[in-house]
Amino acid sequence: MRRAAWALLLVLACLTGCRPVDSASTNATLSVFAVGDSITEADSPDFDDGDLGSGSWAWYTDQAPVLMLGGWAHAGATTADMLLGVSELVAESTMRHADVLVLMAGSNDVDAGVPFAEAADHLRAIARDAGISRVVLSTIPPEDAVAADVQAFNAQLPALARSEGWQLVDPMTQIRDGGGHYAPGMTDDGVHPTVRAARLIGQALHRDLVR
Repeated sequence: MRRAAWALLLVLACLTGCRPVDSASTNATLSVFAVGDSITEADSPDFDDGDLGSGSWAWYTDQAPVLMLGGWAHAGATTADMLLGVSELVAESTMRHADVLVLMAGSNDVDAGVPFAEAADHLRAIARDAGISRVVLSTIPPEDAVAADVQAFNAQLPALARSEGWQLVDPMTQIRDGGGHYAPGMTDDGVHPTVRAARLIGQALHRDLVR
């Protein structure tokens, strides 16, 4: 492709909000398998197969040198559901190799009143079954109706990460207020991030992954 035409495509990509043409698909050196719920899946046509939607934070993390392979993420999933899903992928020999496993899990456990210790056991089992050497554990996003419970859940993640030798990341700093609620303009329903918030989460995760 001529240099001028390539530059035009890049400009158009930025103007439309799409991923740049020179993206992870052509310059990837770090492949990522993510496990999560609706915060991760969002509007993706088929997140598990790597068909991402722009409402998912993964869309914005999928920039060179990071390649988002998809993974396992479904709306309403608890950590128990995620463990079952990943275990099935392993049993069916369809688990994809990746350099990094990202876990953003626990929002639905909080909603269901699942004790943190139980959710932590599920997260350990997911990491064990996935068999990916580098594990990145993310905080969960705000949820306005149960902000204190979300804060309590997130407060226990550092000890879990230390005990397992995982990398703990907090990509939620720009989308929440000081009380654990969503910051203004970052949610439409008090539960799910807006596209703007998803972009901020994804960009923060990208920085943490390549750091």
